[in-house]
Amino acid sequence: MIITDYILTYVQYKEVFTDNALSIEEIKKICSELDKNSFLELLCKINIALWKSLMDFSLQKKLAQILFPKEDSELIINFALSNKRFIFYRQQILYMIMLLLSVETANNNILKHADTHKNQLGKILLSLSNFTEPIGENIITLLEKHEQEKIRQSLARKWYFIHSGVFQYKIARSFTLWLKIPRTKRGKAIIKNVQLNPKKEFYKETGLSISEFIGIAMTILGPYWGLDPKKAKPMDFLLHKEYFFSKTKLSESKKNKIFKQLFLDKKGFCDIYNEFVRETLNGNDVPEYNFFPLEDKPLLELAKNYIIPIDPDFLINKVTEGVYWILLNRFKRLKELRKGKGRELSKYYGYLIQEYVYQILINVCDEVFEPPPGEKKTADFIGKITSNNKNYLIVVESKKIALKYKTLILSDKESTSEDLDKIFGEKKGFKQIYETIRRLRVNQIKGFNIDIQEIHGIFPVLITDIEIFEDPLNRLFYEKEFLNKHKNSLIIMPQPIIFEPIFLCLDEMEIIEACCTSKGKDLFIKLLRIRHNKLIKRITSGGIANIPNEIIPLWNHIYALGLTKFKNQKLKGIFIHYYKKIGKKFFGKELKLKQNYNKGR
Repeated sequence: MIITDYILTYVQYKEVFTDNALSIEEIKKICSELDKNSFLELLCKINIALWKSLMDFSLQKKLAQILFPKEDSELIINFALSNKRFIFYRQQILYMIMLLLSVETANNNILKHADTHKNQLGKILLSLSNFTEPIGENIITLLEKHEQEKIRQSLARKWYFIHSGVFQYKIARSFTLWLKIPRTKRGKAIIKNVQLNPKKEFYKETGLSISEFIGIAMTILGPYWGLDPKKAKPMDFLLHKEYFFSKTKLSESKKNKIFKQLFLDKKGFCDIYNEFVRETLNGNDVPEYNFFPLEDKPLLELAKNYIIPIDPDFLINKVTEGVYWILLNRFKRLKELRKGKGRELSKYYGYLIQEYVYQILINVCDEVFEPPPGEKKTADFIGKITSNNKNYLIVVESKKIALKYKTLILSDKESTSEDLDKIFGEKKGFKQIYETIRRLRVNQIKGFNIDIQEIHGIFPVLITDIEIFEDPLNRLFYEKEFLNKHKNSLIIMPQPIIFEPIFLCLDEMEIIEACCTSKGKDLFIKLLRIRHNKLIKRITSGGIANIPNEIIPLWNHIYALGLTKFKNQKLKGIFIHYYKKIGKKFFGKELKLKQNYNKGR
């Protein structure tokens, strides 16, 4: 059974069982008695299965039967089905992995293998729900008391239930951003004044080209693209490190550099974890919903030379936006931020994203206009689309969201305010969009020849490289920025309609591009109107009413409408092109997706 509704809720321990959930201290004690290797292998396999088939309740049912005693599994499965809840999600698993790696093994280690005590895990994972989003009791209490923390979490949280992109698209995007765009005529023009060569800096830091770095992740992930968790054999989840790399043409030096960037063992985790707590957090504990040590080294080394992705998303993120962070961390370590390298890197990456957005917009809009440079700063693009004989404008600003560690990890008011300013600042983000709308209405955009009286409505759209959740960011924007500064010019005038401001991320834009290619460009307007109707807050000159408590990303509306069946052929083509190219470079032959690299051992 595939669950078709978007569901925010999960089973909570207290809803099913009469005894108390396990405390963190009790779970840590159990972890100290577990055989690390077999339980880590099992948990990573479960996490990969959830990554592949999260919406499939039959997988949830199968996991419940494995991880709970029979009588408990029947109870929890029936409860989950009747209440339309999920039982397991990736944050539970990742938290358990982090505890297993960080807790020392007791001398009287009694649980020698995961197979003999797997049914303990169900209650442990359900107990961990109290400490993880989206249902953790301590998280809920925190949000009720601290609005600042709620805002911070909307910016920073890792919400694993929500779609995180078509994974091959992200790989293709990374190749496009770092390797293709800088070689195009438009790309060369926009980065010509940036005083930085990211490719050279990346090679100095890693000993690898960006192409090699992305490519090795592609080949490691290859077997997982088509993995069916319900049919897969246990060995299908694993990759034999020595055998895999023996088939490549990589030198020993290159292999060691790849291992340094991507591979994690227990000692390596503890070193990273302790350094992170000491250096970045000033000794504070890392909150449970962040997994930076796991994201930094996303491939876990197991016994007998086997490796497994802790979470495939982490490996994908490491070789996509992770390229930016590797470079930024290099400049921090070498104290080169004062020389302006961090600023130049930010400009460079921001320009790449801006051009990437433009390449999508020309495929989803009838016309795309770029306000000329040299004027007072305006939004990046104005798109025009005709739908049902009505003309609409989409005023677009693209933005790289690079949040500080203090925002991501700590409830740091100053850091959070600074990061919010990147989105809502005086000359940035939505402020630029609304300044552009104001100037459109009085015909102050040079070269823009469309009569504003012919426009039915204008959509303010902020497109970010990572996903941002509208609530409470929209509320913050409306209450503290928009109403006070723009209500007279933008709300009272009836024509054209100014729709609700909308956040979109690159993941969503890539799917929209696929939909519009197949169904027509007016589909973009239809999707934005659906989004508007979900966001609408009944703005009046007296204030705001009917603010929704939960707002879900546009991707979920696309999913509900059955539009995810449309594939982005452009990105698919880029992915296949580079997959073949990398196969020849690393293996001396073209590789096939879903290829099992363990075969033949």
